[in-house]
Amino acid sequence: MSRDNSASPVGSADDPLAGLPCIRLHRSWLSVAPRLILVSIFAWISYRLTITFPETKLPLELPTTGAPLVVHLPLFLLLTLILLVRPLTLLLNSHYELGTHHLRATTGKASFHKRFVEIPYEDLLTIEVDQNILDRLLCVGNVSAGSAMTNQQGILMTGILHPDRIAKELGHRVDLARQKAKR
Repeated sequence: MSRDNSASPVGSADDPLAGLPCIRLHRSWLSVAPRLILVSIFAWISYRLTITFPETKLPLELPTTGAPLVVHLPLFLLLTLILLVRPLTLLLNSHYELGTHHLRATTGKASFHKRFVEIPYEDLLTIEVDQNILDRLLCVGNVSAGSAMTNQQGILMTGILHPDRIAKELGHRVDLARQKAKR
């Protein structure tokens, strides 16, 4: 979680949200830790299988100016590298921003389809935290924010560190935005 303190430190009477810092959130590495542990276990198993079955090494011929260079790639190591791609894309794929007047989500940074959603705080109806037992032990979870607008989708912030704090901060900002709207 990083804070951008470029906004003024004190909010004005007309806009209580103006003094709040912008909070940028990224998926925590703890949310993909179980997957990384499984990949590590698979890597150890693949290493043992490669030693047991040396014929599973794939010969790869690299062109050189002289005699061709042959590199033997272990098949099981390649499978491990493929399994490692998913946790890394989950970590790098999205970020979320609690701005001064909106909640913003950018997803798909590491995929073919990039999605950008921005919802003003006045339009948010529900804020929910979803955690299983392992998530509670690791202090990570999902925060979903539902919109009042029928044409807008809600935002699901996945793998956020300390989701209860984020939901409380988001609720505080929604309350301030509604107080401002009543004036």
